[in-house]
Amino acid sequence: MEELQKEKRELVEKKEELLREYNVMQRKLIKIESLIKDVCEKSETGHIYIEEIEQGMYGMTFTYCKICGHEVV
Repeated sequence: MEELQKEKRELVEKKEELLREYNVMQRKLIKIESLIKDVCEKSETGHIYIEEIEQGMYGMTFTYCKICGHEVV
C-alpha cells in the first residue's frame, strides 16, 4: 500500500511540474503570436485579410490574415 501511495505522490508532483511548464510555454506562445501580429500590422503591406465561409447550410465566416494568420474575431 505504501508503495502505491508513494508512486501516486510522485505522479502528482510530476503532473504539477508539467502543468507549470505548460503554463509558461502557453504565456510565451501568446507573447510571440502577439509580436508576430504587431510586426505584420506594421509591415509595408500590413495585414492581408482573407474571408472564408464554411460549406453547409450554417457555414460560419472566418476572416484571417494570409501572412501571419491573425484571426479577426
